Amino acid sequence: MDRARPHRGRHHSRLRAHRGPVPRGPRPHGRPPPQHRRHPRQVQEGHPRRREAARRTTAARRRRVAHEAGVSAAEVLGNRKNLVDRYAAMQRLVQRAGPDARMRADHLGETARYADVQVDDVWAPGAFAVAEANLWLTKQVHSANGVKVDKRVPRRITVGNAGYDLTITLDKWASLLLAFASADDAAAIEDILMSAIKDVFDWAEQLLAYGMRGQHGRGKRAEVVQGSGFLGWLMVHRAARPVGGADVGDPHWHVHISIANMTRALVDGEWSTVAGGGRDIMRHAAAIGNMVRAVVRSRLADRYGARFERSPDAETWDLVGLPRETIRRFSKRNTQIKETLVALGFDPDTATATQQKMAEQRSREAKPESVNAPDETLQQIWQRQEWDAGGDPQRYIRHALPTLAPRYGGRPRPDPQNQAGTLPDADEKTMFEADADAIRKRLLNPDTGLTSHSRRFSRADALAAVADALDTRYLTPAAIEAMTDAVLSHPHFIALPPPGTKRPGTSQGVPKQLGATHMRNAHLFTTADVVTAETTILRAAKNSHPSQTDITVDSPDQIDMAVDVAMADRDHSLSREQHHALNRLVTEGRLIDTVNGGPGTGKTTLMRALRVVMESAGYVVRGLATAAVAAHNLEAKSGIPSRTVASLLFRIRAEPDDPRLTGIDMLVLDEANLTEDRDRAALYRWAADHHVRIVEIGDHHQLRGVGVGSLFGRVHEIVGGAELTDNRRQAEEDEREAIAAWRAGQYAHAYTIWAGKGQVVATETGQEAIAAMLGKWWQLREGTDDPHLHIKGLVMLAATNAVVSRLNRAAQAMRSAEGELGRGHEFRVRGGRTLRLHVGDHVVLKKNDRAHELTTGQHPDDIVLNGVRGVVLDITDDGEVLVEWQQETADGDRTAGAVLSPAYLAAGGVELGYAMTVHLSEGLTVQDQWEQRNGTTSGATVLFAAAGADNPAAHVATSRHRGAVYIFAGRDEVETDSDTYERGRPRGRDQLVNRIVAALAQHARNTEGARRRPPGGRRPGLSRSSRQRMAVPGWRRRSERRNGR
Repeated sequence: MDRARPHRGRHHSRLRAHRGPVPRGPRPHGRPPPQHRRHPRQVQEGHPRRREAARRTTAARRRRVAHEAGVSAAEVLGNRKNLVDRYAAMQRLVQRAGPDARMRADHLGETARYADVQVDDVWAPGAFAVAEANLWLTKQVHSANGVKVDKRVPRRITVGNAGYDLTITLDKWASLLLAFASADDAAAIEDILMSAIKDVFDWAEQLLAYGMRGQHGRGKRAEVVQGSGFLGWLMVHRAARPVGGADVGDPHWHVHISIANMTRALVDGEWSTVAGGGRDIMRHAAAIGNMVRAVVRSRLADRYGARFERSPDAETWDLVGLPRETIRRFSKRNTQIKETLVALGFDPDTATATQQKMAEQRSREAKPESVNAPDETLQQIWQRQEWDAGGDPQRYIRHALPTLAPRYGGRPRPDPQNQAGTLPDADEKTMFEADADAIRKRLLNPDTGLTSHSRRFSRADALAAVADALDTRYLTPAAIEAMTDAVLSHPHFIALPPPGTKRPGTSQGVPKQLGATHMRNAHLFTTADVVTAETTILRAAKNSHPSQTDITVDSPDQIDMAVDVAMADRDHSLSREQHHALNRLVTEGRLIDTVNGGPGTGKTTLMRALRVVMESAGYVVRGLATAAVAAHNLEAKSGIPSRTVASLLFRIRAEPDDPRLTGIDMLVLDEANLTEDRDRAALYRWAADHHVRIVEIGDHHQLRGVGVGSLFGRVHEIVGGAELTDNRRQAEEDEREAIAAWRAGQYAHAYTIWAGKGQVVATETGQEAIAAMLGKWWQLREGTDDPHLHIKGLVMLAATNAVVSRLNRAAQAMRSAEGELGRGHEFRVRGGRTLRLHVGDHVVLKKNDRAHELTTGQHPDDIVLNGVRGVVLDITDDGEVLVEWQQETADGDRTAGAVLSPAYLAAGGVELGYAMTVHLSEGLTVQDQWEQRNGTTSGATVLFAAAGADNPAAHVATSRHRGAVYIFAGRDEVETDSDTYERGRPRGRDQLVNRIVAALAQHARNTEGARRRPPGGRRPGLSRSSRQRMAVPGWRRRSERRNGR
C-alpha cells in the first residue's frame, strides 16, 4: 500500500531500517553536512512533567473564597491582573479538561501563594517540587572569556517529526512479470518501474519541496519559499514475508522512500522543514501512488503492447494474459492477512486500514536470510513454483507482453493496442477527449464518484482519482495533470471560491481549510448535483413561511380534543414545549418545518399527537425514515404508516403517477439528521410539485447521513424550527445532567459526572477494558433467563465492527462455557468468513427481506428488517435458523419470528447480537429491567466501548439508556507512547480515570464536526484497492498528541 507516515522526533522514535549503507547528507534529525551553517529548527515545547493539576488549585481557591465570604477572587489575588486572568484561564481549562487539567507549576504556585493556599496541602508531598524542578535544566556554556560556566535554562524537548516514509506498491502482476521474465527482460521491465517512480517523484519534489518563512497563524501568513529538493533515500524490496514457514515469500516488488523533514531554500540557503511540516506529503500520498501505477501501465503498453482491463469488481487493473488464478496463488501473504481478518471476525472486503494493519502485524512472520538471495535465484524458485502448479510462465509473458513473444516461443503479433482501441481511427485529441468523458462519468457518479461521500474534494483528491481511472496512453505526470484539468473543466465540476466567501447560489460559505493558502493542489471543488441539492434545500427552507399552505388545523378545541385522544393510553401528558411544537406544526402551513430534540425529549410522542390532530381534520399523514427498522418503529409507536426514504424515491422515479403517491398531505421524516442531501433535495422537489408538507424530526448533535451528509441542522436554523430539550428518558437526574452537559459542549463535565458515579471504567489496556466490559455484562444479566428482557434491557455498544465482533464472540463463548447454549452450526458467509450460531444465541438481522424471498415469517406481519435483535430458537440439519424477536406495534410488543434460509445467512443476513455498532443503535431505547437475586434492580443499561467513537457516536451511545451507561476505555487506546513518556504511568486509579476522562473529552472536542465515513475510511473517488494501498494516517496536531489522541 502507499503510505505516508511521520517519523517522530521523540527519543524512542527511529527511522525505518533499510538495506545497505546510510546515504550521505543530512540526517533526519536535522544535522546538515558541515559545509552548511544553518539547519531547520526542530519544534520544541516545555517539558511535560513541569505541569501539575490545575483543578486542585481551583478547588482550593474556591474554599478560600468561601471562607472569606463576600470577598471576590480578584481581591483574594490582590487585584493583580495577570493572576486574575490566569485564574480565569485555569477555570476554563478545568471545565475543558476535567480533573486532569494541568498548568505550569510556577504559575499554579504563584496563584496558590496569593490565595494563601499551601502547595503541600493541595498536591501530594513533594509532587509540586518535582514539577517545579522540571521547569529548568542546568547546562554548561562558554562565558565571554571562554570559561565553562553553569547556566539555568528552560527545559525543552523536541516534539517535531524527523522525517516521513512513503511506500509505493504496484499491483501483483508487476511483481509476477519480474518473476517470470528472463533476467534481461526483467531488468528492462524494472527500469520502466523505476523510471515511473523517478518521474513521479521528480514531479512531487518540484511541487512539494518547499519551506516557509515567518509566522503562520494568528492572523499572520508565512511566506512560501522553493527548496532545493527532498533529502532521503530509496529502498527496493522484491519479496513479501514468507508464509507458513517457507524459505522465500511471494514476489512483491515495492519501494520505500524515506524523506527527511528538511529542505534548503533557494532564496537564502537556509534549511527549514519541508512541505508545510510534511502535511502536504501526506495529502499527496494517494496521488503519487496512483500516478506511478498509471505511468507504469502506459509505459508497458507503449513498449511491450500490454493491455489492461478493469477487474470484475472494478477495483483494480488486471494485466491481460496473466491468469487471476496465478495472481491468487502468489498472493499467499495477502491471503494470510485475509484469513487473519476472517479469524478476527472482520469482512476482508470492508475491513478498514486500521483493521488490515492489525491483521498484518498479527500474522507477520520473521524474514529469513533467503530474502536477500540474488534475483536470479528468486526467479528460479518462483518459476518452479508456477510450473509445479501446472502453469506456464513463458506463455504468460507471450500473452501479456506481445512484442516479447518471439523470445518466449511465440510468433510476432500486431500491437494489440491498435486492435483493442476504442477509437482506432481517431486522432490523439479525439482519444484524449473520449478518455476525459469516460473518466468524468466515473467521477461524477453519485454512488462512487468524488462527491459520493463528501461535499467537496481537493485537486489532490482529483489527481488520485483520475490516475486510478486511466488505462494507458499517459506516459508522464504532466499528461495525468492535463487529463485532470480536462476532467475538472467540465461544467459539472465546480471550483469553489476561496475559504470564507460564499458559493454562488447558496448561503453557505466555504469552510476554512488547513493550509489552503500555501499547500499545493489545495483548491476545493464540488459537483453540480451537490450544488443543485444544496440550492434546492436552502431555497425551500428560506421560502418556508407560516401561510405557505392551507394544510393546517386552526381550532384550539379540535387540537385539544385530538391530543386527549392521542394521550389517552399514556401515563403522562404533553409537556409545555411539546404543546408549543405541536401548535406550530398544525397551525402553520409551512411546506418545510423541523423539530430538533435530544434523546428522550418525546419526539415520537409528538409525532403521535401530530398524526391524530392532522387526521382529525381529514389530512393524510405518512412517515419516512432512512432505515427500514426505523420506519417500522415510527409506524408502530406513532401510528403513522411509514416506509423508507429510498423506497419512496424509487417509486417516485419509477412510477410518478402511482396512485399510492397521491393524496398525501404531510410527510413526517424521522431521524432526519441521517437523511443525505441528494435524497432530501429530491423529496423537497416532489413535495413542492405535489403540495405536500414535510416535517423533519431529528437531532443535529447525533449521527449524520452517509453520502454528502445532511443539512438538517442548517434547515432547522433557517426555518426557526421547534426545540425539545426536556429529557424524560433517563430516570436519574445526574444522568440527565451529564447528557445536557454533553449537548452544551462540556464534555469533560459529562464524563466527570459518570466517573463520579463509578461508571467510567478505566484500564491500562484495551484488552483489559474489553474484559471489564464483558464482566459487567455478565454480572448485570443475572436475575432473569428471559432472552427478550436481556435484549431490550442490556446492550454493549462500540464504534467499530472490529470491537463489536470481539465482544460478540467472547459473550457467546462465555454463555457456551456455562452451558446456556444449545446445538450449534457453522455457516459460510460473505467474505469467506465462518459464523457459528447456537440455539439460544442473541442475533441481529442485517438485511431487509420484506417480501420473504430468503426468509419465511411465522406470521404475515412478521417482517425481517435490518437492525432487529432476536434469539435463535432452532437450527435445522438443513441449515435453516428460526429466530424470534419482540416486534413493536401500536398496541405494544408482540412476539414475532421467521425462518432464515441458508442463502440469507450466506449473504451476511445474520450476526451475533450481544453487541452492536453505535450507528445501528440510533433510535434505540434500552429500558427493560429485572430484579436480581440480591434484591437490586438491573437492566436499562448500556455498556459502551468508547475508544474510537467520534463526538456524534459517543453522544448516541451515552444516551440510549433509561437507567445507566458504563463507559470503558483502555489508556493505550486513548493515549500515545509519547504521552506515557511525557507523563509517566498514572499514579493510582484516580489519576488513571482522570487521564482517560481528559483524553475522551479532548477527542470529543476534536471531532465535534465529524462526519461519519463509510467502511474502510473511503476517500473521494478511489477504488477499495487504492484506499487499502494508500492507508494514509491522518495528520495529528501536536496539541492532539499531547491530549491523548
